[in-house]
Amino acid sequence: MNLELLSSRFWVALLLLLSSLPVGGQVDLPTKESASGRIVNAGPEFDLFKRVIERLEGQSRFDFPRDVRKLLVDRHEINAWADPYSRTIVVTTAMVRFLSHAEGELACVIAHEMGHIVDRGCRPSGQPSSGLDEILGAIVGGGKGREVARGEKTCEARADEIALQFAAGAGYNPYDCAAVFGRMMMLQGEPGLLGRFLYASTHPWSSERIMDLRRTLKRYCERFPDSCK
Repeated sequence: MNLELLSSRFWVALLLLLSSLPVGGQVDLPTKESASGRIVNAGPEFDLFKRVIERLEGQSRFDFPRDVRKLLVDRHEINAWADPYSRTIVVTTAMVRFLSHAEGELACVIAHEMGHIVDRGCRPSGQPSSGLDEILGAIVGGGKGREVARGEKTCEARADEIALQFAAGAGYNPYDCAAVFGRMMMLQGEPGLLGRFLYASTHPWSSERIMDLRRTLKRYCERFPDSCK
């Protein structure tokens, strides 16, 4: 690789890194005093959050470990994430409010994070890599970054598959798991070039995810035909 090409790729990588800050998703776990968000234990958002959690955990078709922490944090960012290492799921109050009139879609979001917890075959061997690892790996090629980014993309698809089965098993409409992607696209609009690149490095496109969910639903209906009448 010549020096001119290497230099141009370095500046592109730096630009992408700067444009991606602050990064959502995997963040420090919140405490009552942390800047990551106050833990919410009461109020309408908490009541909805708790009801969905109890319904997902109460279904009998698929087991979900009861020692996983489920936290609702007071943040304006519409987001949810899971940390398999500390066995914790975090959902923001903004996400709950955004989906307050679409409980099935909220259930699919939470079930997706449950999927990350229970999918042991998709856990990385060490601690999650930094965003810089992924960006540089995708730009300059090779290295840990590209491998981790590709693995995360696969894990996202697998968590979607688990989410549909958890949600449908709890009696939610499985089509809500596809509907939430349409809702998010309406909210966020078309991403710019940098946003497309960053998102596509670790996540399947929403259209891909919806078609994967369609295939998952077909398999689910073959296994549990009474749920799909």
